[in-house]
Amino acid sequence: MKNLIAIIALLATFSAGARSLHPLTYVLKAELEDINLDQDSYLNNLTIYGGSVQIEQLKREVTLSFQVAPECPVGMMCAQVLRQHNITLPIVSQFTDRCNNTTYIAQRDLRPVDGAYQEITVTDHTLNRCPTFVALPETGITLKSQYFDRLNGNEVEANSSFTATKLKGRVLPVILPIK
Repeated sequence: MKNLIAIIALLATFSAGARSLHPLTYVLKAELEDINLDQDSYLNNLTIYGGSVQIEQLKREVTLSFQVAPECPVGMMCAQVLRQHNITLPIVSQFTDRCNNTTYIAQRDLRPVDGAYQEITVTDHTLNRCPTFVALPETGITLKSQYFDRLNGNEVEANSSFTATKLKGRVLPVILPIK
């Protein structure tokens, strides 16, 4: 009987350890409330109905997701389903300032290979303890993108801003099989 209890305790330890090592274990997510797109942003060409921001802390990634309506030419039949447009970038920095605001900075620079520079900054203001003149949103998000326009011969920069609900954490109950 003692051996059986020891084996059960050992299996519980392994499953708890496996749960904490799963890449989707801890995720922060918030729904977008306000969307302010820059006039030079490529997102202006999309019909956006909503979205969310998701921070996967173990994978060190920030994903900005938009719900986009399909483009349907006049007189054609199209599926009435919103599709997802995701921007996923690796987190390069995370810090908490003196006002207790937590900021996550994710970026990718593909300009050396004729791509674009993209940066997502997510700031959680829910624990702010500094006085402000204007009420802060629960979550503030900025999307910065830069690329070189070869047709016009100049660099194009677009800065879009978003506000979102409170970042809520969730732990996914994942138990990996023991081998």
